[in-house]
Amino acid sequence: MSPDELAIFAAVVSVVIAQEMSLEEIELVSAVLDQISVTLETIAVKRADLETTN
Repeated sequence: MSPDELAIFAAVVSVVIAQEMSLEEIELVSAVLDQISVTLETIAVKRADLETTN
């Protein structure tokens, strides 16, 4: 998948998910996904660090 296709995919998924949600639900899901994103980034950085040192 190209970067452009990935961006379009993410936008479409966001719109579909949000269609049946209240503003409060959208905000909560957004906050949870932000936290997941940050945690995944932390894991990826640490794994890369471990691979570099081994």
